[in-house]
Amino acid sequence: MADDPPATDAERERAFAAERAARLRERARIQAEAQAETLRVLKLAQTDILAQLAAAPSDWALYHLTALKGEIARAIATMEAGVDRAIGDGLARAWAAGVQLVDAPLAAAGIDLTGALRAIDTRRLDAMQAFCTDRIKGIATTLIDRINGELGIAMIGGRTPFEAATAVADALKVGGVNRAVTIVQTEIGAAFSAATQARQEQAQEMLPGLRKQWRRSGKVHSRLTHDLADGQIKKPDEPFRVGGGRIMFPRDPKAPPKDRIRCGCTSLPFMASWEVVHPLDQPFTNAELDANATKRLLADAKATGYDGWARRILDRSAKPEGTVMTAGTVLPEVEDFLKRKADAVLVTREIGVSDRMLAHFVRDSKVAAGRAVPVAVAQRLPDILAAPKAVLWDEAAAKAGRPTLQYIAEVGGSETRLARFTVVLRDRDHRGKVHRHNFVVSAGLVARSELTNAKAYRLISGDLHAD
Repeated sequence: MADDPPATDAERERAFAAERAARLRERARIQAEAQAETLRVLKLAQTDILAQLAAAPSDWALYHLTALKGEIARAIATMEAGVDRAIGDGLARAWAAGVQLVDAPLAAAGIDLTGALRAIDTRRLDAMQAFCTDRIKGIATTLIDRINGELGIAMIGGRTPFEAATAVADALKVGGVNRAVTIVQTEIGAAFSAATQARQEQAQEMLPGLRKQWRRSGKVHSRLTHDLADGQIKKPDEPFRVGGGRIMFPRDPKAPPKDRIRCGCTSLPFMASWEVVHPLDQPFTNAELDANATKRLLADAKATGYDGWARRILDRSAKPEGTVMTAGTVLPEVEDFLKRKADAVLVTREIGVSDRMLAHFVRDSKVAAGRAVPVAVAQRLPDILAAPKAVLWDEAAAKAGRPTLQYIAEVGGSETRLARFTVVLRDRDHRGKVHRHNFVVSAGLVARSELTNAKAYRLISGDLHAD
C-alpha cells in the first residue's frame, strides 16, 4: 500500500481496479497450478498402468491377471491421494484468494477492513473439500471397475492385449484426466467465488455502496446466457439473473449443472459509492460473552490482536497506514448515563482508535512538551477503557455539539498527573465520508485539579482521588 492513501474517489477507483485485476490473476494462477499438479499425478498413474500392461505375459493367465489388477489398483490409489491433495490445496488457496478479492482492492483504495471483519465461516469450504474428495474417490472406483472389465474381456479372448491396453488408455483419459480437470476448473473456481460472496455479505453493512458485478469469462465457447448477464450489478445479498434463473455467484453449488460446470465467469466487487459506515468490528455484548465461552475466547483474541498492533505503532517499527482497531466498549453505567442525563443514544458501544492517533499520542513534540502519555500507558488502552479510574462527561464539548467522554487513568511512578483519553461520540466525518462512533481522538497528561472542575466536567463513574 502507498504511504499516502488515495484522497479522491477517482484515485480510489483506479487503485481499487488495479488491485482487483491483480487478484483475478492470482485466481487464474491458483487454478493453473492445481490443474498442472493434477495432470502430473494422473500422467504418472497412466504411465505406470500402461507399463504394467506392457510387461504383462501375453497369455494373461488368471494368476498373472490377479497380480496385474493389484498393481493397477495400487497405482490408482496413489493417483487418488495425489489428486485429492492437489485439489484440496487449490481449494484452500482459492478460498483465501476469494477473500482477498474484496479486502485487497478496498485496502488499496484506503479502506482497510481486515481488522474490522471477522474470519468468514469455513464450513462451506469444508463441505466443498468433502464433496471433491468423494468425486475423486468416485473417479478412482470407476477407473478400477472399467480397467478390470477390460482385462477380464481380454483374458477370455474377447480382446487382444493391445486392444485392452488401448481401451484402458482411453478410460484413463476420458474417465480420469478429463473428469479431474473438470473438477479442478469448476470447484476451485467455486471456492474462490463462494469466499468472495461471503466476504461481500460481511462487508456490506460497513460499505453501503458495495455491490457485486457479473463478468463473463471471455471464452470462445461460452454460455450465451452467461454472456448476456455480463455487467449485471447487484447488492451482495441479491442473486444475479442468469438465463431466467437466479444465481448468487458463478459456480454456485446450488445452481443447476448446466450453469456451473466449467463456468469461467467472475463476481467482481464493485463500488457504487465510497461511503463507509461503522468501520470497526461489532463487539460482543456482556450477555453474549457471559453465555458463550467461544465468544469470550474470540474477545480475548481480539485483545491480543490489539496488543501486537499497538506495539508495532508505539515502538515505531510500523508506519501508520490508516488502520483502525477496537480498543474497548462503553461501560454499562456510562451508557445508562448517556441515555438518562445526556439524552444521547449510542449507535454502537465500541470504542475505536486508529494507528495514526496512537502515533500521535507519543509524538516527539508532545514528548518534548512533557504532555505525552507514556508508551506503556498507551499500550494498555484496552485495560483503561475496561476499568478506568474515572469517566467524565465533558460539558463544554457537549454544548458545542461534540458529545465527549474523558477516560482517566493513573500513570504511576513519580508522575502525579493523570492520563486523559478523549473519546468523541461523533456521527460522521464528512471529509473522509466515514461514519464513526466513539473514537479515541486525543490523549495526554493533565493535572488532577483541572479535572475536578465541576463546571467543565461531570463525573459519571469512578473517582479522581489519589490512590
